[in-house]
Amino acid sequence: MTSAQSLTDFDAEMQHRLTDGPTPTPVHPRPQPPARWRQAKVIVTRACWAGCEFCHFSRFVPLALDKTVPPVLGIADAAAELQRAPAFDMVKIVTGLSFQTPLEYFTHLISTLRQATGRPVQAFSAVEVDHLARRLACSGRDILTEWKLHGLDRLGPGGADLLVPTVRPSLARYRISVERWLKIHRVAHTLGLRTAAGLMLDARTPAPDIIEHLNHLRELAEGLDYLELQPLEPDHTALAPVRPPQLDQLLRVAVAAKQLLPNLPLHIHRRHIRSADAEVLLADAGVDRVIETVVEVEP
Repeated sequence: MTSAQSLTDFDAEMQHRLTDGPTPTPVHPRPQPPARWRQAKVIVTRACWAGCEFCHFSRFVPLALDKTVPPVLGIADAAAELQRAPAFDMVKIVTGLSFQTPLEYFTHLISTLRQATGRPVQAFSAVEVDHLARRLACSGRDILTEWKLHGLDRLGPGGADLLVPTVRPSLARYRISVERWLKIHRVAHTLGLRTAAGLMLDARTPAPDIIEHLNHLRELAEGLDYLELQPLEPDHTALAPVRPPQLDQLLRVAVAAKQLLPNLPLHIHRRHIRSADAEVLLADAGVDRVIETVVEVEP
């Protein structure tokens, strides 16, 4: 059997487990819950022109010169608020796509929050890097090099969504391509930056798409810090009729992710866990950490 055949057979087995296999059950009477990872979330702005179907975070702002642009976060105010916040393990910076905010603002924000908190900074995603590179007519490498020099530790998991070329246009018309997302992460790794990846899924996400997504991440496994399960949050989005995944589906996906990427830590946000029992079951299926936002700072 060739290695290609072996990989195909393995993928087929994973798809069977995701679709038809039994729901994973604990191997211990009461396994330990996953570790907590506390983050301080810093929101630059929710204004964005992309209008992704699944987005519950941003507020659509058309690309029109006569539209009022919402203000961005004040850097000094954000640093002061984080210094008063409960203890946290990481600063996470997120934003919408803007044509007004200069690169120097983002660089100064990373540097200031790194120095003010002394905690690692995870900032933005491949989507924001690509957007800035196109807007400023420079390379993603230039932007990431600048940010690394000023304290960036990790590129965030956003923009992965579902790394399936035939699916991405239906979820986000203007989203960067699968290959572009992968390329920006590869560039980050060559610069010594770590990155993270997400996996967005809903109740209808087919097993082959999940496997294809995970296989793309295998190409980056050496430089990835973690994979975050991101159940769809359809309320107040264009996908409101779509149901989020149920617990049994999340358990199957967690098991498959650990089979395909055994050395990659698996995370999920606390807001997606409905009970203490669900948290324990997810831990037994392979979830290593539960992310908890202890403070959220925005304009």
